[in-house]
Amino acid sequence: MDIKKRENINVYNYNPSMVILPTRDKDRQYTLSPAVDGAPSMIPLTWNEVDYINSNSPLIKLGIIRFDEEEQEDVYKSLRNTDWKNILSNEDIEDILLNPTADKLQRIISITNNLLIGRVKGVLTALKNAGKGVTVEVDRIVLKRYSEISSGKLKTEIVLTPRDVTQPTATTEDVASIKKENKAMKDELESAMSRLDEMKKTVDENQTMKSELDATNGELEKMRAMMEKLLANQDKQDDQEPPISTPPEPPKKSPGRPPKKTE
Repeated sequence: MDIKKRENINVYNYNPSMVILPTRDKDRQYTLSPAVDGAPSMIPLTWNEVDYINSNSPLIKLGIIRFDEEEQEDVYKSLRNTDWKNILSNEDIEDILLNPTADKLQRIISITNNLLIGRVKGVLTALKNAGKGVTVEVDRIVLKRYSEISSGKLKTEIVLTPRDVTQPTATTEDVASIKKENKAMKDELESAMSRLDEMKKTVDENQTMKSELDATNGELEKMRAMMEKLLANQDKQDDQEPPISTPPEPPKKSPGRPPKKTE
């Protein structure tokens, strides 16, 4: 269906600030409340209202209000916006701020509209409040460009340097992930050390048992040697002949007749 014949077209605000939409009716005003935790606010508008907003404000051209992804191409083409793919979304701005390159930062310092640079500054503030890793250099560039435009200086004096495109520091999510991985490694190491201690304990116990067995074996060897010596002595005694003992001889009789007994 032709987008112009649609009954309603959903319009979204992904920004952390309220957006006021111009209308044909001077006594009527549409507002889009700020996005909450990345969830956008939404209002359905007719094609004529969308066309009027595009003709009387830069909100659509600057990407401050957005459309459903499956409809946006038809909307932009019907509005005769041929450069719509280069409109900065909040995701694009986040990518520039968190992963700066010379080409990406050039898009920031080339901004001349105060609404757009204000939107970039809003995204920057949200990232910093969330603890995301925005470098000092990127923060300085955005704030300086915001100051330039606010003072009416459309041609920037910012000169990019290699230092400006260095990779950002670790985010809080990265730090938390690293801490979690380190804790898991620490727990695994402690578990391995515990197992090693148990193995050492078993070895020590076995060593103690070995020492006790060696001592017992030594005592048994001594006892065996004593028994062998004792048995050897007994065998030696058994081999010797016992002494022969002769009974005493009876007393010899005196020669002649025995004397007479007297009464």
